[in-house]
Amino acid sequence: MYASRLLPLISSRRQDYEHARWVLGEAFPEFLQRAPGHATRALVAMVSAEAARRNGGGAEAAVTFRWRGKRYRLHADGSYIWDSGAAHDVPRTALVAFERQLEADAQGNHARLDAILDTLATHPMPAAALARVFRAGARPPNAFPDGLADLLTKPQLLAAIDLQFVAGQY
Repeated sequence: MYASRLLPLISSRRQDYEHARWVLGEAFPEFLQRAPGHATRALVAMVSAEAARRNGGGAEAAVTFRWRGKRYRLHADGSYIWDSGAAHDVPRTALVAFERQLEADAQGNHARLDAILDTLATHPMPAAALARVFRAGARPPNAFPDGLADLLTKPQLLAAIDLQFVAGQY
């Protein structure tokens, strides 16, 4: 029947995709350390796909704002609902790693922190990513760059339901 005497293993495309996501989630902390720009783009794609899956594919128009001398675009992703509690799925595990890396970089590696924040300006950013920036900035006292407070002066961001709680914590 088969050319091999070993049991042939067959997987579906969905299983292959889910496995690739899991592998990315496992490797994400190291990926973020070694290639922060690429890893941040991967995070944006991963979280945007998760938001589309959870929200039925519909997306609201992006909110545009200026920060750090760059133009950022933020889209609501419903993360105020799904990005809470323990992280058991790949996008939330990656978001936790992202937040931890931001905290660590705020303590001393400002070049990598700048690279991560600059990369967020290159694509429409899911609100979950900016929420994690606020969370990271709220933890280590006075370690995060002062510019984060500037976001609290932007009414369009304060009106975003995905950011209201974390902005208030900051």
